[in-house]
Amino acid sequence: MDIEEKRRSGVQSIDVGLRILMSLAEFPGPVALKDVSAHVDMSPSRCHRYLVSLIRGGLAVQESDTGHYNLGTGALKLGLAALRRLDVMHFSVEALKTLQRQTGHTAMMTVWSDSGPTIVRMLESDAPIIVNIRIGSTLPILTSASGQVFLAYLPRLATQPLVDRALASIPHDAPNPKLHDDASISAMIAQVRASGMSRIKDDLLPGLEAICAPVFNSQNDILAGLALLAPHGGLADDQGEATQLLRSVAQNVSQKMGLEN
Repeated sequence: MDIEEKRRSGVQSIDVGLRILMSLAEFPGPVALKDVSAHVDMSPSRCHRYLVSLIRGGLAVQESDTGHYNLGTGALKLGLAALRRLDVMHFSVEALKTLQRQTGHTAMMTVWSDSGPTIVRMLESDAPIIVNIRIGSTLPILTSASGQVFLAYLPRLATQPLVDRALASIPHDAPNPKLHDDASISAMIAQVRASGMSRIKDDLLPGLEAICAPVFNSQNDILAGLALLAPHGGLADDQGEATQLLRSVAQNVSQKMGLEN
């Protein structure tokens, strides 16, 4: 066997398993066995055997109530490890340290995934606040500062499915939701773009407020969101020191990613 043949050779079963794993990643959520097997053009029984191995390895999980399959924590670890190797992660980590150190508030970085804005780095405040979010958590697109920033700067084609899902989940008797139709969402997007960041108070978690600013690349595509989370009143207003600092560090990271002034 020559060098080129060795380079092309591999383990067929691993190739097939990875194809099934990537298939799970392409679905927007938990998926039935028949749909996975159809997607990879394989019999359900054979596909099931590979899924069992992926589950054993932590790369997939099977929901007990529906029997549907989804990505496991091992897949999340691989994804986060890959993200940490990106330059934007490197530069943003230093920015988060600056934000947390100079404000004393919780600082976090989010990136876009098929499920919405996902926390990939989080530095807690000097006086930790109790919140049910952590690295790997997905934030809502309408009621989180990170979600609103991605909604404002991503193509609507990428965000519309999550917007439709969020609107459909609003209870009919909900007391005056801020974002409840296309008009209110369009107004919010215009406001975010005008100020260059998003600000929420009590929308995601009662008693807390958050601000988020986007990080762009040289093509002006949004790469990430840098955010601060604090108790109510801790982030002042758009001219406050924390807000100005967040704008500054986000712009600095964007410049390091190639965005021109």
